[in-house]
Amino acid sequence: FAREKSGDLPRALLEEGPRTHTYEVGDVVYWPPGPHVAVFYRQDGRAVTAGLIRLGAVDAGVDAFAPSSSVRATIELAT
Repeated sequence: FAREKSGDLPRALLEEGPRTHTYEVGDVVYWPPGPHVAVFYRQDGRAVTAGLIRLGAVDAGVDAFAPSSSVRATIELAT
């Protein structure tokens, strides 16, 4: 859909968080049934029918995830 960059996780996460069918630019989400994580870099106004679990957000530089870029990212739990 040219709106997110996604990648595989080494294992599935617990699906305890509330699911949403909408997203904001910069959202970092778990995409059940996984094990996939995605970062949204563009809003297209379409709902995500499978539902997402929001893990957090990119504070700045979300354009690094745009389609023309190749990015390697590490996501860590903030304390």
